[in-house]
Amino acid sequence: MHANPFLRQSKILSQPDVFEAMRELRMFPVNVEIHPTLRCASRCKDCTYRKAIGKNVGLGPEQVRKALDDFARMGVRSITLSGGGEPLLADRECMEPILCSGLALGMNTSLACGAAGIKSMLDYLERFTWIRVSFDAYDAESYARRRQNKQFDAVMDRLRGLLDACGTQTTVGLGILTDEEVLLHLGDLLYTLEAYLPVPLRTKLAYILVRPYVRHDPTDDIDYTFVDAFEERLPYWMKAYASIGFRLISHVEKFAEIAGYIAEKKSREATRCYGSTVDLVLGADGRYYRCCELAYRPECLVADVMDPAQDILAAYGGFLGRDIADCPLFCKHHSINEMIHSISSRDIPHKQFI
Repeated sequence: MHANPFLRQSKILSQPDVFEAMRELRMFPVNVEIHPTLRCASRCKDCTYRKAIGKNVGLGPEQVRKALDDFARMGVRSITLSGGGEPLLADRECMEPILCSGLALGMNTSLACGAAGIKSMLDYLERFTWIRVSFDAYDAESYARRRQNKQFDAVMDRLRGLLDACGTQTTVGLGILTDEEVLLHLGDLLYTLEAYLPVPLRTKLAYILVRPYVRHDPTDDIDYTFVDAFEERLPYWMKAYASIGFRLISHVEKFAEIAGYIAEKKSREATRCYGSTVDLVLGADGRYYRCCELAYRPECLVADVMDPAQDILAAYGGFLGRDIADCPLFCKHHSINEMIHSISSRDIPHKQFI
C-alpha cells in the first residue's frame, strides 16, 4: 500500500537489453549521474560528500563535451544532474551542453542557488523528465539549523515558481532526507507545506518522498531504531497529507533494509555490485566513480573523463559484478543488486522471468 512507485527496480525492468548484456558479462551505464560542481550553499552534517563539498571545483566545457561524445559510444540513455554540490550553482558553460544534449534529464536540487541557476533550469524545463527538490527539514528554524543557511523563504518561493512553470512532461517531487527528528515532526512539515503551497500548486507536486539517511562511513552514528514505529504510523501520515492535497510516499524498503542489517547483521557474501542499477558517476573533479554513495573515494575511481571511451567502459565493467561483502556502507541498492544478480545468472530467457 505504501511502497514507493519510483523504485529503481521498476526502472531497470524497462531495459531488457541491459539484462542481455549482463548475461554476457558486458556492462554499460544506462544512466550517468553528473556532478557539475562542488559549490554548495548548505553545510549539512550528514552530507554524502561532506569531505569534498565547498571546493571551487567544477567540470569545464571541454570535459563536458568529451563526456557527451563518449555517452553516445557507451550506450548512455539518461543523465541525472546532482551533487557533489548544488548543480544549479554550476557555470552555464558547463550546464548548457548537458541541457541541450537530447538525452533524458533528471535533477536533484536543493534550489539553494542564485537567480542565474533558476533561470537556467526554467529555460530548459521541458527537457527534464523529473526534478526532485531535496529538503531535509520541517520548518524555517530546522532548515536553517540543519542546512546551516538561511535560504528557507527563498527556496520555498523558488519551489512555487518551479511548480507554477512545470507542465505535464516534468514530474516534480520533494525529497525529505529523514532521521528520527524529522519523522517526529511530520505534522510540522505538513503545516509548513500547507502554509507555503497554495492548493493549485499542491496538485503539481507529484510526491513527498520520505527517505532515510544512509550510513556512509563506519564512524557515522545514525540511530535507526525508530524505523519499526515509523512504518506502523506511515498509513496515518499518508492519509493526513492526502486530506489537504499532498501525496506522501516512503522508501519503506530502504528503511527496513537498513534496520535489517543492524538487527540481523545480514551477510552479503553472495551479492554482486551493479552500482546504482547500472549507473556511473561523473564527479565535479573530472573523474568517473562507480557508485554515487562512494564518489570521490580513490578506491572507487573508474577513470578520468579525458580517457578514451573504450578504456572508461572497460574499467567500469571491471568494477561492476564484484563481491560487495566488504563494502564500507550499508548499500542502499542491496535488494536491487540481488534482483539483477538473480536475473542475469538465470539460464532461462529473462523475458520469461519478467
